[in-house]
Amino acid sequence: MVRADAQSPDFLTQLSCGDHRVFADVALEKGGQGSSFRPHDLLEAAFASCLQITMRMYANEHEIALGDSHIVVELVRSDDTTTFVYEVVFDRRCSNDDRERILDVLSRCPVKKTLSKTIAFDLKSSD
Repeated sequence: MVRADAQSPDFLTQLSCGDHRVFADVALEKGGQGSSFRPHDLLEAAFASCLQITMRMYANEHEIALGDSHIVVELVRSDDTTTFVYEVVFDRRCSNDDRERILDVLSRCPVKKTLSKTIAFDLKSSD
């Protein structure tokens, strides 16, 4: 569970989960300070971090040297569709076979599975 608390100046927000803390803000043109991730950046970050962790876990398990391989995620929103566009940038030392195996595993990362399902919102009463 994540808790969000207002901070100063407007619209800085502290997000906490247990002992862990990160911050969110909005861009200057929206009245924020532009000092932290925007809320949509955090959606990109959740997916990107899951892809990166999944890739590293698989590589460690199969003794694949990833070198400087990394993930890039961009959220593209339209009126009726949200698309997570992602790229896996492989280090030149990764073989084509290893790249294909990793891409197959990444197609099933846990956050992608979660985001691919129907999403509902339920406001919990705090009486």
